[in-house]
Amino acid sequence: MRLEVHSTNLLQEFNKRNERAFYIIFQEYHSVVYSHSYYFLGDRAEAQDVTQEVFVKLWRQTEQQFAEHRNLKAFLLHVARNTCFDTIRKQKRQNALYKDLFQVMETSDYSLVERVEMIAEFDEILHKYIEKLPQGARIIYKSSLEGLSNKEIAARLAISDSTVRSQIARATELLRALMVKNELAVIAVIAATILHLLHKNHGFCSFLLP
Repeated sequence: MRLEVHSTNLLQEFNKRNERAFYIIFQEYHSVVYSHSYYFLGDRAEAQDVTQEVFVKLWRQTEQQFAEHRNLKAFLLHVARNTCFDTIRKQKRQNALYKDLFQVMETSDYSLVERVEMIAEFDEILHKYIEKLPQGARIIYKSSLEGLSNKEIAARLAISDSTVRSQIARATELLRALMVKNELAVIAVIAATILHLLHKNHGFCSFLLP
């Protein structure tokens, strides 16, 4: 059977888990998913990893049957957005300064695009103040944001694990103090989410009540 790129029979064959049909779909939509992922992540290697994961999820999922190509494309982009946000969350979740932001976002109904934009805004503010840290603390803190463990940072810089921990703790407190003192935008990012919740619930929010 000849399988055309935008034909209905291509989807019918893919729904039957025809590997040739899957390969054609991969060739057709790979660049779309990759571009979408790169928009969110801004990193080519991570976008490629997400793209591969999206197509693995497409192949493994068996619940959804695709009748039209627009439904298939919508599915791929939806999975890509979710996977990108999961990637961002995994990168940031160990950092104390991001924890409150993620906790607030997870109680909101902001779209993934809005959440990624909030994180990007927070990133910009945070990195501005990281540059104001003392050199040693700055190097260690940047290494922690890259995802390195305390042990890996210690090995890279030839210092002890305890020094890494203390420097990260010191940097965190300095950054909090700097941002609270000089940058209301950090508070505004979280406050905007809370205000959105208040508006949605007609001005009432249980955790603000006495």
